[in-house]
Amino acid sequence: MLKDSNHIDFRGSSIKGHDIEMRIDGRLLKINAKGTTERDSKGFPRWVRQHARNYVKIIPQISGMVRIEVLKEYDPEFYYVFVDIRKWLDNKAPDFYVLSDKDAKQIFGNKYRKACDGIPARKNDSDDMWIEYKDIKRYKNNSLPLTGKEQ
Repeated sequence: MLKDSNHIDFRGSSIKGHDIEMRIDGRLLKINAKGTTERDSKGFPRWVRQHARNYVKIIPQISGMVRIEVLKEYDPEFYYVFVDIRKWLDNKAPDFYVLSDKDAKQIFGNKYRKACDGIPARKNDSDDMWIEYKDIKRYKNNSLPLTGKEQ
C-alpha cells in the first residue's frame, strides 16, 4: 500500500504524453508503457508501430526527401517500459525493458535517422518504426531507478 502522499495514476494510452504517473516520496515519474506479443524470425520480441516522432524531428525537404534530427531535449522523470507480454502469457513472468527518455531518444532516434534520413518522404506520412529486441536487450530490468536523476 502506498503512503497517502504517494500515488499511481493510470492515464491510459489514449491520453497524449504518458500512460502511468507515479509520485513516490515527492518524486514524479512518468511512464509510457509499450507491450508486445509479436516475435521476430528468431523468436525474440519486437514492438511494432512505434512512432518515430517520439524520438526524432522529421523535416520534409523541397526535394521530396526528409531530413531526420534526433531529439536532444530529455525529461529526467520520463521512462519507457517495453513489456514482453508473450513471455508473461507463456511463463506468467513478463520481461521488462526500462529506458530513460534520454536513452530511448538516442537509441531509437539514431536507428530511425540511419534508416530514413535523406530518403523520399513516405506517401502516407507514416512515422511507424519497429523496436527490436537487439535495440533494448541490455535494458532488461524489472524495476525503475528511483534514486538519482538522469544526467
